[in-house]
Amino acid sequence: MAWRYLAQRALTGEWIDLDVGLSNVEVEDVPSGPGGITATIAPADSRLVGPDGRLLFEEWSTILYAEKSGSIRGAGLLQHSGFDEEDQTWKLEAPGFTSYLAGQPFEDSISEFEADPFDLVRRIWASIQSRPDGDLGVVVDEHECPVTTGDPDPGSKPTEVTNFAWNVLEAGDETTAGTGKPPHPGQSPTKGAQPVKLSGESVGSFDARVAAWEAAWVEKVAVFQSKKDAYDGYTAALSELRSSWSSKKKEWEPYELSWWESPDCGAEIDTLAKETPFEYRMEHNWVGDSLEVEHRLRLAYPRFGTRRHDLRFVVGENVAVIPQLIRDGDGYANHIVGLGKGEGKKMLRAEVGARDGRLRRVKVMAAKDVGSLARLRSLSDDEHRKSKHLGQFEEIVVLDHPNAPMGSWTVGDEILVVVDEGNIHEEMWCRIVTGRYKPDEEDTMTLVLVRAERGV
Repeated sequence: MAWRYLAQRALTGEWIDLDVGLSNVEVEDVPSGPGGITATIAPADSRLVGPDGRLLFEEWSTILYAEKSGSIRGAGLLQHSGFDEEDQTWKLEAPGFTSYLAGQPFEDSISEFEADPFDLVRRIWASIQSRPDGDLGVVVDEHECPVTTGDPDPGSKPTEVTNFAWNVLEAGDETTAGTGKPPHPGQSPTKGAQPVKLSGESVGSFDARVAAWEAAWVEKVAVFQSKKDAYDGYTAALSELRSSWSSKKKEWEPYELSWWESPDCGAEIDTLAKETPFEYRMEHNWVGDSLEVEHRLRLAYPRFGTRRHDLRFVVGENVAVIPQLIRDGDGYANHIVGLGKGEGKKMLRAEVGARDGRLRRVKVMAAKDVGSLARLRSLSDDEHRKSKHLGQFEEIVVLDHPNAPMGSWTVGDEILVVVDEGNIHEEMWCRIVTGRYKPDEEDTMTLVLVRAERGV
């Protein structure tokens, strides 16, 4: 089935052309990037007017779609157009929907401890689309991200110490109390005057009364000291708890976006995606048999795709051109130093490395928002995995073939690339990070790859 190109008004959803005459079309699909559509038209067509009386190709107004076999393969919001003197054509550039956020200021406020990055993406999109003439109809995935950003919430200033164990050595008083504040011990007991020997009282009886008086005094002192120790211990514990809280309150910071700082919405989502990490990707699908399109922003932690043992790309079978093997040591490192939250000597630090027969190459990974050593070690280990491998195929042109039929993979999948031609003899698992369709070249697709161990 042939490709079809459609045009729609971004604000109203009105279809302005269901069969646009585009040429030299390229559809790009890329995770955590806009992708979109580029094409050319005849110069005269650049002045075409839609049924609403506006230019058919109008920047920030026209949405272009590329459809094949009833599926939308790509969509973009027209942002740039102009005449190409060399080709004598009018060029159209329609980046994907996520490009709409680039350069757009955040006009609300967020301040949240342990924020869910996916929820932050939803709130940023909701803020943009809540403004007049700002709604592209993008629906963001609803699931939660398994990690958070921003420090833990220190909460309110402590007013009590829960589960504080205390004992009182006095009959009738509760012992080993698990909650609540111990009673104030009151005034320290006074010993009072020693008993006086009564007239006619025997020495033995008097001595017994004095001994009982001494014992009562000792017991009073013991009870008072027990109460005082419990009370003082509770007070010290509460003071320590409040000191710890004050330190956290001073050092721990929430994730914040403030309208008065005009943060770039697109850049903020990209930063969240890099630091969490996660990936995002736009999907456009017909709703049933209608002409309504659902625009959904997919979110995946830590990334999209799976390792596909059922598919492969092999030169001489379904790879049209022998790919170039790139061996570049500039980004190589076999030792990673991760630096997290804190300043100077108190800065959180994690090291991951391995001796591999090469010279020691150290890469410093800054993660200043990370306050957990376990989290910093995990990120450092991931960076080490990405940095220690040399050699990769950066781009291949694939054919429709039973080894990997067109449409059987998605951007993000890892597929084995086999090259046994000329001076290259490699089998390498590679991740697809960009797919480019050229409908005029019906049976081929260009894929941008990274070595699977590097991940992105």
